[in-house]
Amino acid sequence: MNARADLPGLVTESYLIPSRDPGIELYMRNKRPAGMTSFPADKILLYVHGATYPSETAFDLPIEGASMMDLIAARGYDVYLVDIRGYGRSTRPPEMALPPEASKPIVTTEIAVRDFGTAVDHVLARRGVADGGPSMTNTNPPRWSELALHVILKRRDRESIAGDLLEEYREEILPSRGPVRGQACISRKS
Repeated sequence: MNARADLPGLVTESYLIPSRDPGIELYMRNKRPAGMTSFPADKILLYVHGATYPSETAFDLPIEGASMMDLIAARGYDVYLVDIRGYGRSTRPPEMALPPEASKPIVTTEIAVRDFGTAVDHVLARRGVADGGPSMTNTNPPRWSELALHVILKRRDRESIAGDLLEEYREEILPSRGPVRGQACISRKS
């Protein structure tokens, strides 16, 4: 079965945007229905990867002919993904050419949040969306209207902690920050 055959025409753009640091560019991909260039804020989605794989392999990997990006874009969404520096097609920081023992961790959470913020700014400017919603960090002004979390945890035992982690995130990290949706998936190793 080829799910792609059932989808309306989609436009795909892949490009680089400058980060806030000289010499570092961030890879972006955009998928949207053909003929659409204007979207309300609640129809724009930006994916960012975790610490293991770039966004493309997580969100735009076709399975039976269609990726998660394809399926959401086909429903009238303006869907983006971004690779943080050092991942996927984004610029590799020069320290990545050195032996691991010669450098501290290169892409810290602070740097990843800054890169993600750059991508958010780009998408908002590109689509002419007014800034608004809760902040991603306590040091930034409001940036979004809703945060969706998708957590995949791999454990050797049968204890499920994903739900607890999402609840802790809701209660302790994002108090009074607006709507938060979460989906937790547990994969067990045999």
